[in-house]
Amino acid sequence: MMRNNINGAGGGRTVVPSIDFYRRVPKDLTESTFLGAVMSILCVFIMTVLFISETWAFARSTIASTVAIDESIQPQIRLNFNI
Repeated sequence: MMRNNINGAGGGRTVVPSIDFYRRVPKDLTESTFLGAVMSILCVFIMTVLFISETWAFARSTIASTVAIDESIQPQIRLNFNI
């Protein structure tokens, strides 16, 4: 069986993993830091707050429509075209 071959007989199952933007890096090539963990937690917190606030703003919005009648005295409207 041909693995990791885009042109092989695997069909769409081998094409999709090759397009992955967030590829897994082996643990021995990465180094976790305290600052990275704090930034990750802060970003998740900010995304959660934004999601909740936007959902809340959408849920409490109301739909209103108004109709206004033009009460001008002029019987005609002047239009100027610059050609």
